[in-house]
Amino acid sequence: MHVRTDETPCPVRVSVLPPLRRLHFYAGVPVAPFLLVAALSGLLYAFAPQLDAVLYDDVPEVPAATGAPRPSAEQVAAPQAALAAPARGCCWARCSCPPPA
Repeated sequence: MHVRTDETPCPVRVSVLPPLRRLHFYAGVPVAPFLLVAALSGLLYAFAPQLDAVLYDDVPEVPAATGAPRPSAEQVAAPQAALAAPARGCCWARCSCPPPA
């Protein structure tokens, strides 16, 4: 049996926990704002349908297209024909912009 006297020193216990806790704290300080932003943006994203209904309730919705789709050649010709003729009330001689090609 080991008898302890005043001359025998106490065994020193070295714990790694306090430095690890401090390191964890200092690593968390710069990371916490990013986690906060990610949490808030995720919360907004989760409630997007409800927020859209509240914020954009007065915006009219476009009804779904009915009938058969038009051929692509006809879809391309429509804006080209609109650009070929000058708009009503505009004389290209008085406008500062060049006429459409």
